Amino acid sequence: MKASLLQMTSGIDPAANARTVTDGIARTAAAGSAMLFTPEMSGLLDGDRARARRHVVAEAEDPVLAATREAAAKHGVWVHLGSLALQGEGEKFLNRGFVIDGTGAIRAHYDKLHLFDVDLATGESWRESNTYCRGERAILVDTPIGKLGLAICYDMRFPDLFRALSDAGATALAVPAAFTSHRPGALARPAARPRDRGRRLCHSRGADRAARGRTRHLWPLAGGRSLGRSAARHGRGSRSRFRGDRPGACRGYPFPRAGAAPPPPHPSRRDLRMSTKTESNKVSAPIEDRAQLIEYFAKGEKPKDRWRIGTEHEKFVFATRDFHAPAYDEQGGIRDLLGELTQFGWKPVLEGGNVIALSGPDGTVSLEPAGQLELSGAPLENLHETCGETGRHLEQVKQVGDKLGLNFLGLGMWPDKTRAELPIMPKGRYGIMLRHMPRVGNLGLDMMLRTCTIQVNLDYASESDMAQKFRVGLALQPLATALFANSPFTEGRPNGYLSYRSHIWSDTDPARTGMLPFVFEEGFGYERYAEYALDVPMYFVYRDGKYIDAAGQSFRDFLKGELPAYPGHKPTMDDWADHLSTAFPEVRLKTFLEMRGADGGRWGRICALPALWVGLLYDQGALDAAWDLVKGWSMEGREALRSSVPKLALDAPLPGGGKLKDIAGEVLDIAAAGLNARAQLNASGDNESGFLDPLREVVRTGKVPAQVLLDRFNGDWQGDIRRVYEEARF
Repeated sequence: MKASLLQMTSGIDPAANARTVTDGIARTAAAGSAMLFTPEMSGLLDGDRARARRHVVAEAEDPVLAATREAAAKHGVWVHLGSLALQGEGEKFLNRGFVIDGTGAIRAHYDKLHLFDVDLATGESWRESNTYCRGERAILVDTPIGKLGLAICYDMRFPDLFRALSDAGATALAVPAAFTSHRPGALARPAARPRDRGRRLCHSRGADRAARGRTRHLWPLAGGRSLGRSAARHGRGSRSRFRGDRPGACRGYPFPRAGAAPPPPHPSRRDLRMSTKTESNKVSAPIEDRAQLIEYFAKGEKPKDRWRIGTEHEKFVFATRDFHAPAYDEQGGIRDLLGELTQFGWKPVLEGGNVIALSGPDGTVSLEPAGQLELSGAPLENLHETCGETGRHLEQVKQVGDKLGLNFLGLGMWPDKTRAELPIMPKGRYGIMLRHMPRVGNLGLDMMLRTCTIQVNLDYASESDMAQKFRVGLALQPLATALFANSPFTEGRPNGYLSYRSHIWSDTDPARTGMLPFVFEEGFGYERYAEYALDVPMYFVYRDGKYIDAAGQSFRDFLKGELPAYPGHKPTMDDWADHLSTAFPEVRLKTFLEMRGADGGRWGRICALPALWVGLLYDQGALDAAWDLVKGWSMEGREALRSSVPKLALDAPLPGGGKLKDIAGEVLDIAAAGLNARAQLNASGDNESGFLDPLREVVRTGKVPAQVLLDRFNGDWQGDIRRVYEEARF
């Protein structure tokens, strides 16, 4: 098994460092190596802490990490990203290394355990702990070169760490380091060398380009039982020691390789297309009895072993040359994008002679009104499969985008586009909605044209199970909105909100949005939801491949054959299914439940959204615990929480006192317990709880994605909104 080393000279420009790393990944693949190793501080090395602070961001926002993951997935290469400087607690940083697999998934991360707090005989005094947080545990991870124990730089002087790693089965050790040096011989060498138990792994040091430092190679390390206790001797004034944490399973985002064959769609729920219709003259039988409306929901009931996960995620498409939103029929536009995707086995779906969607084993690729590209994923058994599906899709659209000069933006709202600057896709229902929306609200057109979301579709076993899941989902939807808040800009400036996408729903159409107080009332079930849906005004009737405008008319009249837009005709069950898709509460019932409260986002957040809801809703113990947490809330308090979240996110007031952030960690713990109980393991033996890590990071830092973007906008971006296209792209 071949591995490659990238001996880079990292400097003060993260973008330049990212290019060096991604070029190294490409060269690693070309050389036939399975894995690449980079130095400590591969993303940024700057002796000016004030200047460096402008570039140090949370893990989920780091451009070097994102670029590395993308390149790893593109080339099928594993990467040990020696370390990055990331935002930690308070004003401190993290020195965090990553192991990334050939799909771009993070298999492990490691925070440096031993900080360089020493007084040297030369009179120099170093206190790394003034700037960096100390790690808390040792990490061992399976890789193509064997079981890899992780360390960083000064960790080398502490033999107990390497003893613990080798006792746990490490066959190789990685110790990336970075130094600035102005003279030969200035770099201290390790005091001891471990016994070689098999593979020997060289790692590299990086030097600060800005400091014009020299680069040197660290001599080989090998996995071994002992480094020798004499190796613990080091500079005066320091006695930092390994805390004794035993190596444990790493957390991350493990998912199947991007090249793996997608699973077939589950027969119980093939159609996750929501708004996409195929051209067909087939008309189902008319509805003869209102009981059929209720039976429709009951037919969605499934035993637990048939519960599946259907994930939908939208992204903005933009031209790389000038950031404009491409029209459907322009050269290199949306039609060409869909056409190029057929090379991956996707089949065109036509409406009016136009390709408006694609179908395949991974679900449906469809278009939102202004060309937002959506994957409505197939019903899958676990989150590992979900992230595999996501990885395949993103790899495909990136490959096609590179050819056409297009890229993709993971945000909840267009950050700079006016409505007038956006194209309209040739889908019949969208024309009806665009005409109707201004009649019933001020922001409906923004919802259609300028927003993106992530949502997950989940099953239920019975009417009572549906009701409990609906209540928990609706009560905690504001927390999902807060954790995923990612739409702070409108037309190039901060809009005063953290999730403007969520705010938009408050002024879209009151007849089809809102908290649905009846869900929390005694006796809620299928019949009550059917009555609600009948009160939602219609948009259309679909017949013979065409949409008939019935906007504002009553489905109750349709049941009587008295629909003004289509007199003398009664609805079919297909019409009922279409109508249910035009209600927009943040939890929606069809033959499954849709969780709809989150802003769009990038890679890890796409997987985190279904992880949150699967953890809370698919294990009875977790579901009961979540309900116990929210069941005492008043309806007035629920409404106040929903109304305040778009502006305040985690600082929104809870019913009964406190703030949303006060329960965020507890809810994530409940979700993690639910995922642990599911015991859905991937090939490496990891369960699904690692997919919650982006949300744990939000809770740990107290900053939602929108707040991170605002910090960048008001800081190193200097108010230039165009910088978001690099920051938030896939």
